Amino acid sequence: MRFFFANNLSQRLYSYSNYSYFRKFKNSKMRINRQYTLHEVADEHIIMLKSRKGNEMTRVASLNRTSVWLWNELIDKDFSEEDIVGMLLSQFNIDEATAQRDAKQWIKTLCENDLIV
Repeated sequence: MRFFFANNLSQRLYSYSNYSYFRKFKNSKMRINRQYTLHEVADEHIIMLKSRKGNEMTRVASLNRTSVWLWNELIDKDFSEEDIVGMLLSQFNIDEATAQRDAKQWIKTLCENDLIV
């Protein structure tokens, strides 16, 4: 599993049909789940994810530079989708529609992996 933003901002990560996680946080403040920590292993930034089926399997999420930057900037802070859009617009030469789409995708991916509380 990878979070993509830096090189291809419009790339789709998943095609989930269930957006209940995302709807939970729409128009509200959220926070990165401190239960998970970011680790650097062999020049990659990873987060260990618990299996949804119990403890029998652990997954690893690998984050690119942009996702690492967002993670580090937002850890221990309340934030909204609009905050992420503003951050992406200030950091990258992209239009607002692209920033909004990518912010939604980043939030959705984090929610689906219980990385946001």
